[in-house]
Formats: sequence, structure tokens, C-alpha cells
Amino acid sequence: MKSALQAWAGAWSRRDMKAYVAAYLPDFRGSQASHPEWVRERTARIASRRQIDVQLSDITVTVTGDRAEASFRQDYSADGRQIRSRKQVEMHRVKGRWLIRQESGR
Repeated sequence: MKSALQAWAGAWSRRDMKAYVAAYLPDFRGSQASHPEWVRERTARIASRRQIDVQLSDITVTVTGDRAEASFRQDYSADGRQIRSRKQVEMHRVKGRWLIRQESGR
């Protein structure tokens, strides 16, 4: 589960949209009206950055069957802008892979 989160952060840092989107459930839509709209919004936002670095730390995980909740500190930097926040994600195991179902941050 932690390795899935680190892989997601790595894909985001590399701006690898295929791997980034694949870290989410196929119907994930965030605050958008649909999954395709969410993908377009995230692709535009991520692709517009010259450099992105996402580091996760203080990861705590609670697993119940095929569902998990994780909390962690996220250090994000892009093009000179730095944001440190706490984030929570809910993940589901689908065909042996942990995928993000829901996320929130403060």
C-alpha cells in the first residue's frame, strides 16, 4: 500500500500522466463532473509545470480487507512554489493493485 502511494508520487513528479492516472480508480473524478474531465484538468495543470517534485513522509496506513486509509505529509514543489500539507487518501485493492478512491488535504 505504501509502495503504491510512493509510485503515485513518483509518477506525479515525473509528470508521467499515464502512470499518474492509473493510480486512481477508473471512475475517480475528484471535484470534476466526470473522470474524463478530471483527467483533462489534471493533465493541463501538471503538463504546464517545468518541474514537479512530490515527497511523501510520515505515512500511516490502516487496512481493512480490500480497503485502506492512509494519512501522510506531502511536500510539493513546482517551478519554485512549495506547499507542505497533510493529506488523506482512501484506497481500494482491485486485482491486486491499490488504487486511490478518494483524497482530501489540509
